Parts: sequence; structure tokens; C-alpha cells
Amino acid sequence: MGKQVGFYLSPDPKHPPTYSPDNMEFGRTRETTPSKSKNGRKGRGGAASQRTLVAASLLAALLFVAYTAFVGHTAFGSFSANELSLGGGMHGMRRFGDGSANTLVIYVYAHTDPEYADNLRYFMEFGVRPDDGCDYLVVVQEGRGVLSTQLPPLPDNVHAVRHPNECFDWGTFGWAIATGVVDPTRYRYVIFLNSSVRGPFLPAYWPHEVHWSRILTRRINDDVKLVGATISCEGANMKGVLSGEMRRNPHVQSYVVAVDQTGLALLSSDDRVLKCYTDIHDAIWYAEIGSSAAILDAGYNIDSLMLRYQGVDWRDKTNWGCNAGINPYAEHMYDGVNISPFEVMFVKVKEFLLEANWTTATSAKKYTTWNRKQHKVHDNEYNSKKTELRNMKILHMRARGSACFDFDFYKMKNPDLPVWGPETIWEHFVTSGQHEGRVFRFRCKPGALEFPKPPASPKKAKEAQATAAATGTGTSAASSQQQAAAGDVITTQQAAAAQQAAAAQQEAAAAAADYEDDEEDTGGAGYEDDNEYTGGRRGNMWPRCNCGLRANRWEVRRKGLAHPITVEDYEEHLAAVQAVEVAAAEAAAQAAAEAAAQAAAEAERLAAEAAAADAVAAAAASAENEFVLVADAEEGGPAAELGGEGAAEAPADLAEELAAAVAGLRLLERTIADLVARMPDAA
Repeated sequence: MGKQVGFYLSPDPKHPPTYSPDNMEFGRTRETTPSKSKNGRKGRGGAASQRTLVAASLLAALLFVAYTAFVGHTAFGSFSANELSLGGGMHGMRRFGDGSANTLVIYVYAHTDPEYADNLRYFMEFGVRPDDGCDYLVVVQEGRGVLSTQLPPLPDNVHAVRHPNECFDWGTFGWAIATGVVDPTRYRYVIFLNSSVRGPFLPAYWPHEVHWSRILTRRINDDVKLVGATISCEGANMKGVLSGEMRRNPHVQSYVVAVDQTGLALLSSDDRVLKCYTDIHDAIWYAEIGSSAAILDAGYNIDSLMLRYQGVDWRDKTNWGCNAGINPYAEHMYDGVNISPFEVMFVKVKEFLLEANWTTATSAKKYTTWNRKQHKVHDNEYNSKKTELRNMKILHMRARGSACFDFDFYKMKNPDLPVWGPETIWEHFVTSGQHEGRVFRFRCKPGALEFPKPPASPKKAKEAQATAAATGTGTSAASSQQQAAAGDVITTQQAAAAQQAAAAQQEAAAAAADYEDDEEDTGGAGYEDDNEYTGGRRGNMWPRCNCGLRANRWEVRRKGLAHPITVEDYEEHLAAVQAVEVAAAEAAAQAAAEAAAQAAAEAERLAAEAAAADAVAAAAASAENEFVLVADAEEGGPAAELGGEGAAEAPADLAEELAAAVAGLRLLERTIADLVARMPDAA
């Protein structure tokens, strides 16, 4: 059964009290007294001695009653000695402080947060074992700001004492050592920790026979004399004044600290480290940061369980700006990630951290449930928090925006998706695809937009043709070539228009079908592959980026999404988007069909004009032949044999036909020039 360890408010340094379970009476509400001298009552008789003893006893009783009344009036709910003596019933163990344990653990318990009671309970359940090589001293803080509580059952190697809640961690550690409550010189190692943390958290594969305390103490050697769970390079100003002196040395954070006798002597030799401070700024400056400074100034190193800081020599001042001078414990402040309970063994669990949904605290809370077997293996909290958990990732992606999203890559890697437009594809990825593990990639870094592509250069061929048409130059042979080229262009336009119309109709049909039967989730099976983009993005796959945060902030403001959205909001928005895209696809199909009809009509008109030009050219050729025959006849050639009146009338008729032919040629030339000017892009 756990027992109460008493303490003197003013111990005699020349005669330190010896505390052991033998002189601790169970169930009593008085302070424990030192063991009596062997020469106590024998040989000392007489009324004077008895009266002196009775008077001393009465005085001690009055002092104890006064102290108890004072504590009772200053606490929200004070502990009685009986409450401090509640035990778990592991009897027959070694005596507290008898030298069989090589590690002393001093646990400061201040019930100033609703979670602290469970932190202590968890430590007793999973941190304390019978004969684990440790003695445990629980210092119960009482008085101002402390909530009423009931201590959990305490094993026999765990003992509790009371202390006014007037010092911070290091001051309370110093009080426990200086007042002789326990003699730390009997132990090889001393571990300090407080009730703001929960632990130890050890992975399932950790050997059961290796106690958690060894994880800390085995790091202490001839070079390292102070070890903790975490190290911070966050500085502090003297007295909390921003203009005051700044202290920046790396320091082991005080909620878990381990030292050996050399380290403890160094801390004790600096009378400012283990001092009781009532101002938190003094406690941080002189004790929290000063404790590590005392070790470093003596030429020794400090260490932690943080993976990032393994092998770091903290005596090298080039390392004193670690983690950009930021406390690694805050959310995402550990180089962009969060501290894991299985990395540092003890993590802070407080009510406000759970309310703020800090990952480290919520993970520790969940691991507590699992370790206590208070869960069912088929349960999954994700089902009840699906919307909440997804919304956080949805807002993140909306803030990033789709400017650099690789739509073609997403469609290629997810062929089961319907034929959607870019906006619907982005909505699917943001609200479903990213949660299902579908493969995707961006073409630029977060917070960056691609440089706009340069505009297409003008085509010189079109300019040359326009110039030629304006000047009216060109021969009949060039006109024939242009006419042939125009026919080829028209044929190409007709084919492209037909293909565009067919594609638009197909997309409209697919979008309409999807609109009729749309589901939020399309299934995540088969999307466990890694993102192939991650392997090459450090090379030359990134395009040039116009980087900066302004783009993302603008995206959030533009979209009006700086607030959580619900599944209903998403479904309503997606339906509206799909309806718009269906209408747009139908309009595109109709426009493509109209364009194809117009192209066909234009082709027919151009063909008719070409036929008319051919007829004019044929008439001109016929007139030219007839003119040759008439001229030959006038000169007495073979044509003169035709003779007669027809021959006499030939010159007049021929002149008229030639005039008509010339007019036709002029008309043909203007027609071809007009045709060339209206052609989109002649080859």
C-alpha cells in the first residue's frame, strides 16, 4: 500500500531526518517525524523531561493543525493525509530509499488542468512496475489554482508528499531535494517530470523488460549530463520585457529531465536553477534555460529523444539557432510536422490542446484509449468525423487552387472517371479524389503560379497573301494555285468542324449521363500507387514559377471559401457546375454543327465561283482561237478558204467576244483576290 512521506518546513541541516516505511504510520493525519535516537528515553526520567516532551508534542500538534487549516482555506479542494496514502496493494516490496533502486523519479503533480489527473493515472498504469529499479516521489501541489482531485491508487514504491503551489517545476524539484524529503545521493540517476505530460508511450515492438527510464538514463555518459524528451532553441527576454536581454541557448524542456550525480551537482552549484520563483519569466530565464546553460558552461553536452537532433553537439554555438528559434512543440512547428508520442515518449496533454485539435495531444489521447483496451477493433472514428476531417484538406486544396493542377495526368491515371470538363475534374479531386488516394500531381510548387505562355507569332504567309490581294498582282497560274489551296483549306475546315461537332456531342452526352447518375465517391480501390511526380519534381520537371503567397490568398478571397463547407454545400455546388457544363457542351455541339453547315455552304459557293471562272476561261480560249482563224483568213491563209459573209462579219463579232473575255478575266482576278483575303490561313 502506498504511504505518505512527510516533510519538515524547516529541517535541521546538521541532522537530516531519515525516512523509511518503518516510521510512516498508515492512516494517520500527522506529519511524519524523524526516527528517534537510540538514547531516547532510557536513562532519562523525571517529571521535567516528561513535561518537556509533552510540551514539545503539543507545540508540534498545534503547528500542524495551523498549517493544515491554512492549506485547507487556500485550496479549491485540499488533500488529507488519508487521500495521499491511498494505495494499490502491492505489498512486500523493498523499502523506499533503501538503496536497492538506482533511479529516483520526482513527479510534480499540480491539478490545474482537467487532463492532469488522467496524465498521472496513465503514468501509474503504464510507467510504474514492481521492482522496476525506481523509487517514485509524487509531490502534490496544493493551494491557489489547484482543482480538487482524488489520487489514484499508488503502488508501494510510489510515495506522496504535499507542497504549496507556489513554485514552478525547477523550484519544486529543488524543494524536494533541499528539504531532505528524499536523499538523491542514494541514487545514480534522478528524473524530474510533471503532470502536464502523458506517457510513457512505447511502440508495441519495444522490449517489455527494458523500462522507460532506461531510454533516458542510458544516454547519460561521460560527455552528456542532461537528457530530456525535447530540446528548444526558443529564446527568452529577461523579466519578459521585449527590450530586455535575450537568452538563446538551447535547453532541455523541463517537463522531462534526467541527470546523474555529476549533472545534479552542476545544477545545485548554480543557486539560481533550483530556486523557487514566483514569476514565470524568472523561472524560464534562470531555471528552464539556465539549467542547460549550467551544463553547457561546464563543458558537457545535453541530449534529447528528438530524431532530428541526434548527434548534435550543443556546445557548438552554430547550432544554437535550431528550428529557426521556434519552440518545436507547437502545431506543425517541428520543421513543418508534429512531434510524435512514440518519438519523445512523453507529450503534453491539456484540455485546450485537445480543444484546439493539436495532433500530438489528440494522438496521445487516442493511444491512451488503445493501451487501456477501451476500444473495439471494428470501430473507426473516421466515419463519425468524415466531414470534419475532409473539410480541412478541402480548404487546403481550395487555397492552393487549380492553376498548376495537371488535369491530363489526373485523367490518365484515373481512367474510370467520366469525361468531365476541367472545373468538374477539379471539384472531384478536391472533394473526393484526394481522400481516396487517387494519383495526382501539380506542375509547380505550392503557392506558385506558372508564367503565362507567350502569344503565338503572326503567320507571314497570311500577311503575304493579304498584301498580294490588296495590290491586285498575280498571274492566272498563281490564281489557279491559290484556288487549289483554298479548296484544300475548305476541306480541312470541314473535317475539323465535323470532328469538333462529334466530340462536343459525345462530351455533352457523357456529361448528361453523369449528371443523371452522379456519386460522391467513385471508390478508392487500386489507387495505392505512389505519386510518380514526387520522384522527379526535384529535377527539371517543374516549369518556371512566379512564386509567392499572394496568389493563394487571392484565390481564397476570389472563391469566397475562407470558411468550412459541408457535404450538402458541395453536392449543391457540384450539381450546379455539372448543369452549367452540360448546357455548355450542348451549346458547343450546336455551334459546331452550325459552323459545319456554314463551311459546307461556303464550299458550295466557292465551287460555283470556281466553275464560273472555268467557264470564263474556256470562253476566252475559244475566242482567242476564233480570232486566230479570222486573222489567218484575212492574210490569205487556209482560213480564207472559208470566205463568205461570215468571214466578213467575223472581226466585229470577235471584238465583242474579246471584250467580254477580258471583262471576265478581270472579274475572275477580283474574285480570286477577294477569296484569298477571306481565307483564314492559307498554307
